[in-house]
Amino acid sequence: MPSRINSLRSQCVLFDVDGTLLDSRARMHLAQGECATRYRLGPSHVIREAQGHRTIDTLRQLAPAGADAEADAQLVMRREHEDAEGIVEAPDAARLLRDLPGDRWAVVTSEPRRATC
Repeated sequence: MPSRINSLRSQCVLFDVDGTLLDSRARMHLAQGECATRYRLGPSHVIREAQGHRTIDTLRQLAPAGADAEADAQLVMRREHEDAEGIVEAPDAARLLRDLPGDRWAVVTSEPRRATC
């Protein structure tokens, strides 16, 4: 069956950072895996639950009784942003941005400002 291509007309585009312009899964999985170990949970479970959610929301949901989810979220986020090793450009992201008019796109994220500057 032939695929159908839909077109969309818009005045501007908003891009998320993680998973759209950058692939930072390796860094995120490392940090989330370390937290999973502290919580005595399977890393794959924590990584799966964290996908598409803010770190603090995931840890509030998964934290065992007595755990400080706020402090743990800060630790995970610091660990994710210690360095850029493992963070790579998403395929064709730079080309896409070059092809768009510069005044017609912006980057949005739920990441703290210090993590994106």
